[in-house]
Amino acid sequence: LIALALFLGMMALSTGIDLTHFFIYDLVMHLLMLHNLDPATCYSINGVFWTLAVEEQLYLAYVLLLFLRKRWGWGPTLIICVLARVAWFYLSHVVWLTTGAGIPVPEAALSHWFTWALGAMAVEAWFGLVRLPKWCSNFWIGSAAVIAGAAISDLLPQMSKDTPFHSAGWLLMHPLLGFGFFVLVNGAVGWERRRQQAHEAAESSVAVTSERRWRVPALVNAAATLGLFSYSLYLTHELVIMQAWRFPTRLPPMLHTLLFLVPLTVVFAWVFFNWCEKPYMKQSTRSVSKEREQGEEIFHKAIPAMEEV
Repeated sequence: LIALALFLGMMALSTGIDLTHFFIYDLVMHLLMLHNLDPATCYSINGVFWTLAVEEQLYLAYVLLLFLRKRWGWGPTLIICVLARVAWFYLSHVVWLTTGAGIPVPEAALSHWFTWALGAMAVEAWFGLVRLPKWCSNFWIGSAAVIAGAAISDLLPQMSKDTPFHSAGWLLMHPLLGFGFFVLVNGAVGWERRRQQAHEAAESSVAVTSERRWRVPALVNAAATLGLFSYSLYLTHELVIMQAWRFPTRLPPMLHTLLFLVPLTVVFAWVFFNWCEKPYMKQSTRSVSKEREQGEEIFHKAIPAMEEV
């Protein structure tokens, strides 16, 4: 909400705001997290806000996802999620042919349900509720899937939209990228866990000084520090980029981006995080600490039952 107000404020100062029927409709759609359902409102205020609507809609669909997972297991559930993507693709195509109305496809929640389900399965694997095959954390398989998805993404704009190759590429692109990152994240988490367990085993067998105790690698620490306020970075980077280009420099575009835009977006996101996001995180932590403890106790009691299922 703060980011939305910030974007509207900058819009009012730069181009001005006309209180038309469409503006009110656009604002209401954003507030209700439904703006990804209309091509006219998907990217109207902030180009990245459409993903927030997808997330909220998939959170609501979590009830259905867990129902399917409990009833049939992850294999059939993932197949259903893939079929949902295909069904939405053909639904939008039929609506376009019959009415001429465009339904957003890449911005629709059902288009990304498979990727969302992979994330849920990865969390269950981390908690030990499911056991994934070794190839689900293989670096080479994950990298190959990401490279293939990126290649399709690069080739799609060069293809005619009315060809089977374009349709097949579109259907495969996002699932390939989602699967690739699913495998790479599993591999990274597994590597970190094995590294920590090895050091803990060494500490238990011999006396280890505090200087030799296991420490998180510096690169991982740096990435985690950036990751802490990455949501703020995601929300605000477009605003900073749009405004920063108002102040041209004599630097080449690439150097201008690396030396000026990137540090500026990171600094602005850090300020936004500390002033706008962090206070609510602390308030939330205080208010739900007791409920979290009760939830964790219920969760750990449920693990044996879920393993039996």
